[in-house]
Amino acid sequence: MDHDEAAAEAFDYTKDWKADGPAKFLRPFRGFMQGDGYAGFDRALRPPDDEDGEEAPVVPENRRLGCGMHIRRKFEAAAQAGDARGAIVLSYFKKLYDVERSCKDDGVSAEVRKERRAELSMPLVNELFTWVAELHPKLVPGTLLHKATRYAVNQELFFRRCFDDGRFEIDNGEVERQLRRIAIGRKNYLFAGSDAGADRIATACTILGSAHLNGIDPLAYLTDVIAKLQAGWPMSRIDELLPDVWSKPAATPN
Repeated sequence: MDHDEAAAEAFDYTKDWKADGPAKFLRPFRGFMQGDGYAGFDRALRPPDDEDGEEAPVVPENRRLGCGMHIRRKFEAAAQAGDARGAIVLSYFKKLYDVERSCKDDGVSAEVRKERRAELSMPLVNELFTWVAELHPKLVPGTLLHKATRYAVNQELFFRRCFDDGRFEIDNGEVERQLRRIAIGRKNYLFAGSDAGADRIATACTILGSAHLNGIDPLAYLTDVIAKLQAGWPMSRIDELLPDVWSKPAATPN
């Protein structure tokens, strides 16, 4: 995401695990989608035959980005199980994340981050996937390391694409952290009560998640917005209460 663009999150609720829900949600989407190698994506991103009788992806593969965190996680599991070869990949990822961290610490632009990645990260990525490609055929199928290398091989193209643009992250860790809030909340309230209740939760998560992305204290934001609405804030100016606009100098109704 460009630094000049508004930061926003959106949550959607589907009543089951079928691919129809994500496909419907993503159909208007025209940007790049980043995610793990979940097999359901292949179906979710391909709607029923279009009017020409050909299957067209909702998000074409050339607009999909992989996730380094999910690749790393599988090698970490192998290493923790006692296969020292998994630690080799962990060392590569440590170096890759060191580059990412230095870019953020230095506050560099997307263009500079792309240049640093080309100089420092891509040689590591090339070495990593060369090592994985050579090792994979020698492993016993079903072992944790074999599962890790197979996942890495299948995700290589999508992961490499993360380095093509300095605006892209090399993992979807921020999304994972936001979803963790849902998981913790689910343990507390257990059920949404109804499909309508779950829809309202998704709306609340969208608003509060966007506030978080914009560095806003959710309590301060909700207190101010609810007060304005109760005071008769005009619906014609409701967009001014969205988190990315609210975070700028406060507006007052005429």
